[in-house]
Amino acid sequence: PARLKDAFKGVCRFEGTIVISIAADARRGFDSVAGCASLNDADLVEAFSSLREITGTILASSRAVLNVKTLEGFSGLVTAGDIVGLTLQSLETIVPPAFCNLRSANFFFISSEASRLRTIVLPNLEWVGDSGVAWNSAVFLDLVWLPKLQVILGGIRFDGPARFRKFYAPLLERIGGLATNPNVEGLECLNLPSLRSAGRLLFTHPSGKQILLPKLESVDGPSPSFRFTDMPILELVQIPSTFAFSQPTQNVNLQFINLLSLKNPTETINTILQTAQFYNFLRIQNVEGLKSVDLSAVVAFDDDPNNCRIPTTISGNAHLTEIIFSQALVTNYIGQLGIFNNGMLGSLDSLGQGLVLNAFCSDQAQLQTCGLSSLSSADNTQSGLPTVLETVFENSTRVNSDAPPCNVGKASCDPTVTAECMAS
Repeated sequence: PARLKDAFKGVCRFEGTIVISIAADARRGFDSVAGCASLNDADLVEAFSSLREITGTILASSRAVLNVKTLEGFSGLVTAGDIVGLTLQSLETIVPPAFCNLRSANFFFISSEASRLRTIVLPNLEWVGDSGVAWNSAVFLDLVWLPKLQVILGGIRFDGPARFRKFYAPLLERIGGLATNPNVEGLECLNLPSLRSAGRLLFTHPSGKQILLPKLESVDGPSPSFRFTDMPILELVQIPSTFAFSQPTQNVNLQFINLLSLKNPTETINTILQTAQFYNFLRIQNVEGLKSVDLSAVVAFDDDPNNCRIPTTISGNAHLTEIIFSQALVTNYIGQLGIFNNGMLGSLDSLGQGLVLNAFCSDQAQLQTCGLSSLSSADNTQSGLPTVLETVFENSTRVNSDAPPCNVGKASCDPTVTAECMAS
């Protein structure tokens, strides 16, 4: 500690990396476990009180550091050029004065080593670079509060198994992406009231009840993705009617899977479906209460002719009664659709003469793999299947259904969206 204080006394800008750990080479770090263990917050305050900028990384990572609990020694730091990595087991809080003047960093992460950390408050952090923000597994945070954060060029990733009770970033406008892990607990209400754009949004945490994105204008990554999967108690997704994919004709990935409690699922899903013309990957599966799927804005799906992968699947929706197709899709589409196990959906007469199934999937075994067998939902006289479909199914076993025919037309909904969680 004494050498540390002497080395950094009066230093305002440091071109390099600071690693708080035991080094194999005593000339470059602590030369004993005892020396590392004796380091405390008061030592860091004395050593780094003048530091305002570091061009490289700050990494606090040694298990031998036992008495650094707050990192308040970095209260004057304004800019970190690369990484702020906090993995100390002894850390309990990161609140002012610790990092209270930090405005920018390329990457900010908390690892599982920081198992005692419960609260993070960074009152002046405004910008995080391409590497983003990450909370690794086995982190249990009661509060993350980033009141001035506006931009994360990279993404936010909530990894599990971990717990996040409350996450507040009320001014956050732009993120490269946001992903939650299926093993994450908490985040029952994830409210980003100022978020306008994201490269991708992937929600997969089963404890989530509300996703509030009231100002979201676009998902605009190079391969824009929007997913809600395996969230059985999700009740509310709040997205404005002005939302749109910024590249509606390229590589959109949209998934709604295993949503059992969503209020107004027909309105919510169709609002998003109307914003893209081409889907590289579309899954609408096991959505309770979904009555209509409106694909009237879609002109094409991914139609790779060289394999039996089904990029578009609508299945397991017990209350689905209709699928609305655009005339462009009916007229021009050559590809594969997996539409099956929708208990109330009748025939698909609205597909007309334009749909041509991939010949690669023309025998029964392939049809089952592709999920196409239920396109023949009744016999010829009842289903009105177009000739081209009859030809494809000529040598396969037909799958009959007692489901009533679907009523083609627009779904009628009374849109109601309520925000039931606090904004701050």
